[in-house]
Amino acid sequence: QPAKENYPVRIKYKNPIYPKNPYQMGYEGWVIVIFDINNEGIPVDITVLASDATSNTRGLARNESIAGQFEKSVVRSYSKARYEAGKPIDRYRAIVRFGFGPPSEGGSFLRMQAIITRGNLPRSGRN
Repeated sequence: QPAKENYPVRIKYKNPIYPKNPYQMGYEGWVIVIFDINNEGIPVDITVLASDATSNTRGLARNESIAGQFEKSVVRSYSKARYEAGKPIDRYRAIVRFGFGPPSEGGSFLRMQAIITRGNLPRSGRN
């Protein structure tokens, strides 16, 4: 795990919105995005690496359209985020999980987990 001083310092951020239809239909999911943080602290080149959406109430059916709604919410959120200026970072990876359950287990609306990775992730997006 990278040292804590390698993590970007987020100064402005709003959690992604759990899209209404997936929420009402009982869909949970996750999105992995990767982006650079420029010298001004602005996320750029935001790319979705992977995503998924399934519903326990619908027999764990995977749904690409719902996953796309999760993706849009996450990209919108990160495009508005701001980080401490003067500390550019290449290839920052964030994992966002949308799910139900007790807040202590990441439920209620969503759970955020971010992992920093430098230099070893492709720039090509999805494979």
